[in-house]
Amino acid sequence: MKNKTSFTIDILLCITLISSLFYCLVTSFDIKTEWYIIVVPTAIFCTIYGLLASLVKKSGVLFISVAITMIVFVFTLLFSLESILEQLSYVITQALKLLSQYLPVQNKIILGDTLGTSATGLFVFISAILSAVFTISLIRYKRILIPSLLSMVLLVPCFILVNTLPSLVCLFIAIASLIALYISKNTRKFRPSQGGAIAAISFGTMLVVMTILLAFNPIEKYERFDWQENLLQSIENGFNIDDGRKTSTEKNLNEIKGSLEEKENLSDISPLTQTHTPVMTVTSAVGGNIYLKGTAYADYRDNIWSIISDSDAARYPQDFVPFTATIGNNALTDTRVHMLNESKIAYVPYFLESLPDNLNSVADVCVKNNTNKNEFNYSHYPFYAEGTYRYNSSSEAEDYKAFVYDTYLEIPRKTQIELRRIAEQEGFLDSELTVSEKIEMVKNYISISKTYSLKTPKMPSSKDFATWFLNESDTGYCVHFATAGTLMLRALGIPARYVTGYYATAYANQTVTVTTDNAHAWVEYYSDTAGWIPLECTPSSFQPARYVGSQRASGGSTDTTQPTTVEPTTAPTAPTNGTVSHNTNTKPKNDSKSSFEFNGFTIAMMSLGIVALALISIFSRRIIIIKKRKQRFETGRNNKRAICIYKELKNLTKISHLLITDEVKSVYEKARFSNHTISNDELKIIENAYYNSVEEIYNNLPRIKKPYYKFIKAIK
Repeated sequence: MKNKTSFTIDILLCITLISSLFYCLVTSFDIKTEWYIIVVPTAIFCTIYGLLASLVKKSGVLFISVAITMIVFVFTLLFSLESILEQLSYVITQALKLLSQYLPVQNKIILGDTLGTSATGLFVFISAILSAVFTISLIRYKRILIPSLLSMVLLVPCFILVNTLPSLVCLFIAIASLIALYISKNTRKFRPSQGGAIAAISFGTMLVVMTILLAFNPIEKYERFDWQENLLQSIENGFNIDDGRKTSTEKNLNEIKGSLEEKENLSDISPLTQTHTPVMTVTSAVGGNIYLKGTAYADYRDNIWSIISDSDAARYPQDFVPFTATIGNNALTDTRVHMLNESKIAYVPYFLESLPDNLNSVADVCVKNNTNKNEFNYSHYPFYAEGTYRYNSSSEAEDYKAFVYDTYLEIPRKTQIELRRIAEQEGFLDSELTVSEKIEMVKNYISISKTYSLKTPKMPSSKDFATWFLNESDTGYCVHFATAGTLMLRALGIPARYVTGYYATAYANQTVTVTTDNAHAWVEYYSDTAGWIPLECTPSSFQPARYVGSQRASGGSTDTTQPTTVEPTTAPTAPTNGTVSHNTNTKPKNDSKSSFEFNGFTIAMMSLGIVALALISIFSRRIIIIKKRKQRFETGRNNKRAICIYKELKNLTKISHLLITDEVKSVYEKARFSNHTISNDELKIIENAYYNSVEEIYNNLPRIKKPYYKFIKAIK
């Protein structure tokens, strides 16, 4: 390794390029993975193969070494071959789901027994192959053609769907890396020692240029160009494809946007003041607490709750209505909601028998009002009644279940780490706990962790809303409790979402007025058999402001069979006490594991890690020995250098029956015992003797012993 700086830069450039290419694919096709799954294995592989490419001189030996390490990795990975096939199925399906918007392709493929939900092992496997190709091409052969072509192959799929775009940050890094390689092309070929430095300077310069471009054209301002639309139109005309770029769900979602709050920025949450403004009137056949669902939020990022994106809406099962229950054992009840102002959104109670005419569900987001009507009659099952609601076993329900587990387990990495720490501390990760028990424990923990107060101060900047509330805040109101509860359930592998609407206390056959002070936020968690279940994490001390109409009987509710308390914890507890059947025997597809599992893939990665550490240690030791030996040979007076070289020559005699000539001995004795300084020519005699002996001994060694003396003894 003649130039360590150039070598290091090349390795870093390979790691950066491969990682950014992977992230372009991940962000384009919404593939679930974590950054360290890509970066860490890539760094290990690039380092190993880079050292091999730099230190192993013979090409045959190099390729044998690479093949051996690859075979070891593949062999260990075979223990989880089924998992790899599932992951491949997942990646292909993610691409086909998006591609099916434009071309009539099959949108699901299953290579394993089940359809996977992540691409961890697959990415690691591909990373090993790419790292070998990239590092050997750059470091050994100083060529960029193959890395450039492979990079283009990986980037092209990101732009097949011209209305999708990978993360611009990752894309810019990948492009900057490729341009840097191209600029340093000739330098690498004729001046290898300078190639890395020029590549590093070029890479930094391109990043600065692209950062400036990104500042003037932010990601959120990206819009498709006319040529992209024209290209899509040409494809449709050429293949006689109908306009299917947007599903009916997407179109409905876009129509409703502007009529609802698409985002809720928690960074702006501050103390509340009640205004007592009437919003609607509610008349129910039974008394008790009632949740009127408005908007469901899916994505939590940068302290902002957002509704599902167009890409998520495109994956939504078109004919499935999550706002209705398909099976009910108990008698239905009726609730009438009269909106006092025009609204494109209908606020609906839970577990509807069906949606009233002219109301359409918009994916999982809300129910859209297509008319000018402002009064609706709902027939539904009371959500606090036992065993009254569940889904039918249908293909649509299974497709929807897969959609839920793909969509409603997302959580920022840092937030997840902190919430998992809290979960471990509170015992939520106990493998013996059922899903229902975990939900109940989360509800109880969140609801008693803080004091309810509308005067909760605004969150400090640069904090995560959920972790700040749980770790630092003394108080909170519904937004705080609902956010913390939703994300904690997700951290435990239970699909959950943040819901806003209105909460009120109904009185049997009485009309109550719901005001802005009844606006509320709560948690919904997903039951495999019953769908979305409301969960109240706000403490029982919460007292919703309510205005009862003049028809209210002075003696209270006329229905003594239903609860009439106003505490929001009374109604939602029923779903968590075992009345709703959770399929605990069937593990969700991407259920978060609470304990470390020694499966085939884990063994493979541990084995690979051990091999990698061993190789790094061996190569590092060899480099240090050679460096120190060279330093002793080249520094100091000639006499001192001659003595050091002679000692190394004597050590070689232990390996082979080497005879030291009298001339060499004479020069050594003069350097060792004489007061005279030996000449450069005399020093050269000992140096030549040493290096010739090394070459002779190494060439005469059996092949099986050569690696030991080269890498362990470091004689050459």
